[in-house]
Amino acid sequence: MAGVEHYELSPGWDLRGPARDALRFAHWLTGPARVPHDNVRLLLSPLKPDELDWSTATGLTALREAYRPATEENVKNALLVELPQCDGDLLWIFWAGHGFHTGKGEMLLPCADAHAGQIRHLNLESMLRWWRSDQVKGDRFRLQTALVDACRMDTAADSRLNFGDNDYGGGATQVGRRQFRLYASRPGEAAKNDAERGAGQFTEELLDEFAGGPSRTASTNWPA
Repeated sequence: MAGVEHYELSPGWDLRGPARDALRFAHWLTGPARVPHDNVRLLLSPLKPDELDWSTATGLTALREAYRPATEENVKNALLVELPQCDGDLLWIFWAGHGFHTGKGEMLLPCADAHAGQIRHLNLESMLRWWRSDQVKGDRFRLQTALVDACRMDTAADSRLNFGDNDYGGGATQVGRRQFRLYASRPGEAAKNDAERGAGQFTEELLDEFAGGPSRTASTNWPA
């Protein structure tokens, strides 16, 4: 999971809240959702690291020491190398920060090391295709969900944004794997973020829904 507040591109891109939201989601995963700490990858690029509140993150001592910046290299390593080696039934991808939408229906999520020459990013659609393929071995992660607290602004609206191409390849699609996606905004819309409190509305409502614990989320209707 990733929370990006600070970008190399420009101070104008700085956004207060996503790192805190990712930390709160990590607390829910390793608490009520009972996800093993070793199966969690926490990528944070906060504006002010000293302001991150770890007091509610009971049991996250190891993650506190091991969290990494949300750079493109770290994101790819977590999603393409480390997590596929873990054992689990359900994959959670949580992202909070800026987001863009292309005419091809792709969701592009800028990483902390996005700069003027190239907007380094995660191509969520390509990554989900990879995760649905036989690159993920055996019966691991047959259910996969992406929760994105980000805007979905049109990339064509600003010709200065050079995203380049990010396609992670993959293999044969595995029919038995199912994916669910939930976004904070529609294409062309901005997500709502309370900068004063440092909280995204989507994450707030999401965690309220999950307050009932894993038994409540287990009733979700997973699309094929």
